[in-house]
Amino acid sequence: MIYSRKLHREKDLPLVANWLANDSEHQKLGITVEDFFEPNTEAALIFDDDGPLMVFRVHKALRVAIQFNPETRLRSARVMEEVVNWMKQLAVEGKAKEVIIRPGGRAEKLSRRWFQDFVGKYVKVA
Repeated sequence: MIYSRKLHREKDLPLVANWLANDSEHQKLGITVEDFFEPNTEAALIFDDDGPLMVFRVHKALRVAIQFNPETRLRSARVMEEVVNWMKQLAVEGKAKEVIIRPGGRAEKLSRRWFQDFVGKYVKVA
């Protein structure tokens, strides 16, 4: 059986710091113990009857899907910076840490200007 509880800075910081110090992959990515206590995030410790197993941090993200009008490509490109700024504002207002988009087709080229590459996995819920 597994259990979880909220991660507590005073109690759990040494444990998380030790795990990160022994994880070269997370070190390469620049992940620090402070990331687990970042504002607008929730962090938890997962453990079983034999002790701690992992910690994880949850934060909100704004996931965006866009359908461009195929007949207004140039006009759409011209307003994209303003649209991206609007999305950022929506994220800030919703206390989200990032805006996620999966562009396809011609939008991939356009999106490179404003969006960083992201490699990850997701679990489909609905």
